[in-house]
Amino acid sequence: MQGFIDLVKRLRKMGISSIHLSRKLQELNNVNLVLVDNFIRSSNDNEFKLLLLKPNIQFYNKDLSDPVVYVDFFQVGDIVINCAAFNGTKNFYKRPVDVIRHSAITSILSAEFAAKAAVAKYLYFGSAESYSGSINLGLANVPTEESVPLVIDNPQNVRWSYAASKTMGEIATVANINQYGMNAKIFRVHNIYGPRMGLDHAVPDLVSKFTSGNFEVYGVNESRAFMYIDDLVSIIVNFIFDNTADKNLIYHIGSTKETKIKDLADLILNLLGIEKNITPLPNLVGSVMRRIPDTSLLKSRFSFIETDLKVGIRNYIEWFQNKR
Repeated sequence: MQGFIDLVKRLRKMGISSIHLSRKLQELNNVNLVLVDNFIRSSNDNEFKLLLLKPNIQFYNKDLSDPVVYVDFFQVGDIVINCAAFNGTKNFYKRPVDVIRHSAITSILSAEFAAKAAVAKYLYFGSAESYSGSINLGLANVPTEESVPLVIDNPQNVRWSYAASKTMGEIATVANINQYGMNAKIFRVHNIYGPRMGLDHAVPDLVSKFTSGNFEVYGVNESRAFMYIDDLVSIIVNFIFDNTADKNLIYHIGSTKETKIKDLADLILNLLGIEKNITPLPNLVGSVMRRIPDTSLLKSRFSFIETDLKVGIRNYIEWFQNKR
């Protein structure tokens, strides 16, 4: 999923992965929203087509790994939200070249062109995957704070195609801050779930599997912190409109409630009303055992209440069943 947005003057959103964020911004006064995506992972479905009917939205079907797309695209005063990426755990292993092209190259190009255009604000969606190698090597504590080293522990494991790409996006953002004075923030996002996000993440993958009679689950002894998409949207909107002077560049965004994958699977089975036992499978090579963010820095800026995991998954299942 690739995409951009810009605001008041204009919000430019690269990557429509989060139609939820686009909907929220479209509802606000004095916001003109420019969306860019090439549907490599997102879906040009009825929900998206209805969104495009709104008078304050423009959409461009463009490949953001192509430098030509950026010529005269950004304007002075734009707010740019870069959530362009090609993610999904299965893709890290099966399509690593595509992951790099649509995650690393887009991040390098967007940061440079935005900086040179003197945009008002550049918000980059990083990933918790960037520091997973540090946890594997014992270089980071769990919960994990923003100052953790970003490490690729084995470059021969193609899983790191995504982590390395998102890390390159952080480096590109910092480079343009230093060389061109760009105003930017980096958000390391942790295990977001919700409607319309494809089937390559834990919650939608398990819901899809279980409803089709497949009860195989990888990494049952691993744990993650799952945040519902609406919570992420609220936090990002705060950052978009808040102009408070802030020396912090990087923020970890995610839930602080640690959940075992086995417990997640059991909860999903229960909410689906399926009385079956899961079939445990080995952990994927390179997958970190625990990943939970320390969000103290984020909570020092904005207060928010996390959606209960059971409530969020119930919402997702309802959407999934209606969509299907």
